[in-house]
Amino acid sequence: MRKILSFMMVTFAMITLAACQRSGVNTALAQTTAEAAGPGIVNSRMETEVGPGVVSDQADTSAAAIENAPQEETSEPALAENEKTRIRIVAGENTIVFELNDSAAAKSLYRQLPLSLDVENFSNNEKIFYPPEKLDVTDTPQAASGMGTLAYYAPWGDVVMFYGDYSPNGQLYELGQAVSGTENIHSLSGILQIEKDE
Repeated sequence: MRKILSFMMVTFAMITLAACQRSGVNTALAQTTAEAAGPGIVNSRMETEVGPGVVSDQADTSAAAIENAPQEETSEPALAENEKTRIRIVAGENTIVFELNDSAAAKSLYRQLPLSLDVENFSNNEKIFYPPEKLDVTDTPQAASGMGTLAYYAPWGDVVMFYGDYSPNGQLYELGQAVSGTENIHSLSGILQIEKDE
């Protein structure tokens, strides 16, 4: 009986010792694995630290989205190709609108507007006024049309509005043509209001 009891106690002690040794091996193995991994290894569910100069995938995606976003285009409205420069001359109830040509003389007159000037009769086919500054007639065509012509007589420095036919003159330059109110030219008197027709 004592032998059996002794045998059982020895067997139990051996089993216990073996279990303790296996536990120690597993613990040591876990520690060895963690040390071998080093401090730079982190759990796969955690975000890795991004160092200087490294851009994450999310940052790349955001930058690409901004770069590829449609850009709003701004542009200034273009002037119509057939838009012309016009002036309006008013005296009392009489109004005449002239369309200017693209000459230097016409531009010189246009830059001086608005003006308030006396209108004068001359001959039997024209009304005239004197702008404060002489006009530049460089490359300006000579006047050769009939009624409704707006012209400039360089020797005298006056602007002429024809309401009848006239003879060409080497010093008479065309500024434009009346587009409305031609029939009112002969009725002009007193003070003219000369303005840009915009």
